Amino acid sequence: MLSMDATVGSVTDRLAPAGVPEGGFHKALQHSLRGQLSQAAATARALVDHVGGAHIPAVQSIVDAVEQAEGMLDDALELLRVGSTGHVQVTKRRTNLKFVCELVVDSIQARHPTRGLDFASERPRIAGEWDPDAIAAMLSRLILHALGYGPPGGAVRIRLAEHPSEVSLELWSAGALPNDVPIDRIFEPFFSARSRGSETGHRQRLGLGLCLASAIARAHGGWIRAASDAEGTTFRVTLPKA
Repeated sequence: MLSMDATVGSVTDRLAPAGVPEGGFHKALQHSLRGQLSQAAATARALVDHVGGAHIPAVQSIVDAVEQAEGMLDDALELLRVGSTGHVQVTKRRTNLKFVCELVVDSIQARHPTRGLDFASERPRIAGEWDPDAIAAMLSRLILHALGYGPPGGAVRIRLAEHPSEVSLELWSAGALPNDVPIDRIFEPFFSARSRGSETGHRQRLGLGLCLASAIARAHGGWIRAASDAEGTTFRVTLPKA
């Protein structure tokens, strides 16, 4: 059975265009498409505040479509950054994990003002050796997955705890995963996108978010476990402090 890293690498090989210098495709996507999507997103969000009545649903659909495209681009960029080796490259440094979590939660909350993100940490500062950018990317994907599968208007609860040699980050959202989503396969690349099929209410992405989140945790020597029942779905991240 292939490891998570090997699986990620094989997917990257299929996505990278032939004949493009290493890093060239990644930079083209990042600087060209990212700029255009960011401008479209800013314009669409501004329009929401200036239109009314019957026009609101149409403008909101533009916002949703742009955010969906941004999410898919995020996944593709991260996948290309991983490279053909399949290994997520992390640069560890002294990091306050609580601060990183707060930045991510605030950013996503601003983009989804109708959804409740309830974050709490048992300590005002939780420090360790992590890559803050990679951890932010991991947490973002987990939260966005929870928002996508949770009921409309549902909240996501995020709890950060410190232990003697490791930290734990737990995300809980109301609602169980669909019956056709085996819990032991949700970290496979593209699986979550396939499992959603034509369901309504779920924003379509590449199905790479959970795969990449797991790869980031593993690159730190940690892991992610998932559990789901009738009341809700929980993702528990465990990371060593060093």
